[in-house]
Amino acid sequence: QPGDPLAYIVNTQVNLGKYKTSGIDFAANWRSEASAYGRFFAGWNATWIMNYEYQLESGGVYNNNLGRYFNGFPVSRYRQTLNFGWQKDAWTVNLLNRFSQGYEDENTSVEPEFYNKVGNVSTYDLTATWTGVKNLSITAGLLNMFNQDPPFSNQGSGFQVGYDYRNASPIGRAFLLRA
Repeated sequence: QPGDPLAYIVNTQVNLGKYKTSGIDFAANWRSEASAYGRFFAGWNATWIMNYEYQLESGGVYNNNLGRYFNGFPVSRYRQTLNFGWQKDAWTVNLLNRFSQGYEDENTSVEPEFYNKVGNVSTYDLTATWTGVKNLSITAGLLNMFNQDPPFSNQGSGFQVGYDYRNASPIGRAFLLRA
């Protein structure tokens, strides 16, 4: 077939609307003084979304995804990463928590027994890094160390069914080795 069939799609009204968003970003970091036991540190980064509205086309109605699945995707109100670590000589150990607040699911059925609220997602990763040789760093880790399953989602717009791939991973506990 001659020509590119995708070359003739016209979507001149797509993404021409406005967004009205507001939120608060938080960040806090702490690092101890070096001691015989090493150095300890902690970090927290979070986002609290207060408003998330958008138009699909210029002058159109404003849609709101905050805390609910709408028009193909949800917007979690709160997300965070929390890190605790220890460093001594050539060793660094990190414990990382990733958290995302749940939301009202797609819920395409009007039957109340099929209503779903996607649960919170909270996973922990543990890594240890050794840098005892110049220009060499070896990291070993345990990702999703408590083998947390993604919460159930009844969304049907993604390529996966049973969970929302944009909110959580179906990969259970996994091991990491990097040099």
